[in-house]
Amino acid sequence: MIEEQKGKNPAAVQAHALKRRGMSLVSPGAWLGRFSFSKDWFRRKIENFQGQPFDIKSVNRTLLLCACVFTLYFLTSTTTALIQLNRPPDLEVPASGNGASVNLMERVFLKKAVSYYLEKIGERDIFQMGAAQKVTGADGIQTQMKVTSARILDVAENLKLVGISWSSDPDAIIEDTKETKTFFVKTGQKIGDVKVQAIFKDKVILSYQGEETELK
Repeated sequence: MIEEQKGKNPAAVQAHALKRRGMSLVSPGAWLGRFSFSKDWFRRKIENFQGQPFDIKSVNRTLLLCACVFTLYFLTSTTTALIQLNRPPDLEVPASGNGASVNLMERVFLKKAVSYYLEKIGERDIFQMGAAQKVTGADGIQTQMKVTSARILDVAENLKLVGISWSSDPDAIIEDTKETKTFFVKTGQKIGDVKVQAIFKDKVILSYQGEETELK
């Protein structure tokens, strides 16, 4: 047989060898052998995996890492929320006209210096009664009221003008120093028994039982 192979053409021998190799790749016996080898390989891997002990340290490390991640997330969220709470509010709102932003604090006419009011208090005679006079409010309506008397000064003595937000319908910011409350009122509204009769840019007219006084 060897002598016959030697006598043949080398090219024919090589072609015959390739043919036998190709037949071995698709033959049922070759597939059965590969399947058996794969089955044995998987069986050995499963046996090796089942034989390994349960690593509790690795599990603890994983849980510790997860706890650190959640703690960091919680601290970050809490810090961000506290920063947002401590940030001063934005008082700029869009105007109804051309859409330009308007700072509300610029529209509030705050009180004058304390010395100004001390001087006015020294000049006022609370027991002097005068004739009736007309008071014109922001809405243009004139109301005839009497001048200041001791009675209205008693009921309004705890009221202090904090500021005025001026507009077509102005708001007065009045503080009750006795009750430690602050009121935002318009013309016609009441603080207890005292009525806001009129609001001007620099003062507020209060009325009580037909008498009036002003806050500056």
